[in-house]
Amino acid sequence: MLGLPSMTTFLAYPMKGNTMKTRQLAFCIFLAILAGPVAASQTQKPGMSKKELERMERMFGITPATKRADEAVRRQVAARFNEEQRKRIYAELTRAEARATHEAAQTYEPPFRDSAESNAFMALEDRLTDRFRRQIEKQHRLTPVQRKAIEREGTQKDWPAPGIMKQRR
Repeated sequence: MLGLPSMTTFLAYPMKGNTMKTRQLAFCIFLAILAGPVAASQTQKPGMSKKELERMERMFGITPATKRADEAVRRQVAARFNEEQRKRIYAELTRAEARATHEAAQTYEPPFRDSAESNAFMALEDRLTDRFRRQIEKQHRLTPVQRKAIEREGTQKDWPAPGIMKQRR
């Protein structure tokens, strides 16, 4: 979610050394980007050594200090919003992303003719997602860091993520 291509799209891209180990590492990297510093240490897959996990964390600049800062923001958000409120905000954010994807698909209808059209679709999707996120941040008086903390919590706890079809207007 959240301004990135879907996991299916991500894994469909050709990768150098297209082996299961490469795919596992790519999946962990995708989750680290999506979920943030604290979750990165929770993405360790069977067969991934501690050394590989540490290497992945270093690649993304994840340090004990960033983990502590992330946890401080998480506590701040939990103090301001109860879990039910955070779930509602998370649902709004997932609907906003689905809406951005839907609206971008109206302009650039898949399947794409070439990589330029695919890139234009993803750029439009990113711009729309950012705009819709800012609207939600403004509505709930959230900073981008607080919004990301709610997104990470929802992803980690596997909260329901309603799609565009369930969106009420």
